[in-house]
Amino acid sequence: ALLYDSARNLVRDVLRDPRAGNVLQRSEEVVSHMVRFLFADKQAFYHLIQVTSYDYYTYTHSVNVFVFNIALAARLGVRENDLHDFGQGGLLHDIGKSRIDPELLNNSGKLSPDEWRIIKMHPVFGDQMLLEQGCTSEIIIDVVRHHHEKLCGGGYPDGLSGDDVSAWVRICTISDIFDALTTRRPYKGAMDSYHSLLLMQEEMSEELDPDFFLAFVELMGKIERPRRPKRT
Repeated sequence: ALLYDSARNLVRDVLRDPRAGNVLQRSEEVVSHMVRFLFADKQAFYHLIQVTSYDYYTYTHSVNVFVFNIALAARLGVRENDLHDFGQGGLLHDIGKSRIDPELLNNSGKLSPDEWRIIKMHPVFGDQMLLEQGCTSEIIIDVVRHHHEKLCGGGYPDGLSGDDVSAWVRICTISDIFDALTTRRPYKGAMDSYHSLLLMQEEMSEELDPDFFLAFVELMGKIERPRRPKRT
């Protein structure tokens, strides 16, 4: 819980003021501790799932996606030493949302075409912000800029498809969608893990890497994200 809270607080601070402190250095330290923890104990991922937030906020979502990313990459055989840049990319994947009006981000109504175009700029904003901070990691930039790309094309901001979508992005896309479905937002309730995975399989199969998705289903099949009591 302490590691999760540290990561959550870091992302919250970054989203409030991306220029406050050295984002890359701070995120590297958090990722290093978290990756070490996840690899030291085979049950660590399942312990972390028990403390992940059930309510959707950009900063808690970023940490949840990071945890899913690392767990899935490890299941796919990626070594611990190769996961640090990927971990930072996942933790910071939505950093570009700090340049978007919070009222627009939290809008529970239907977005206008112009509003949707602004929302879809957050990967580009994130890319720009990290380059301004001196980021030289191609993996971090790739994940931040391309986590809304689709294997079948039609994603944003660059309309990539097929082999142009890296393995890192394929993993992050699965984590990103799953967490968005299983967390509660002002305008929708949360789906349970089973129905979220079923929806992804039935409606998004062309967008997602089938082998990576199968591995994720196997990973999540061992647990059910805990439900919080309904608010009264």
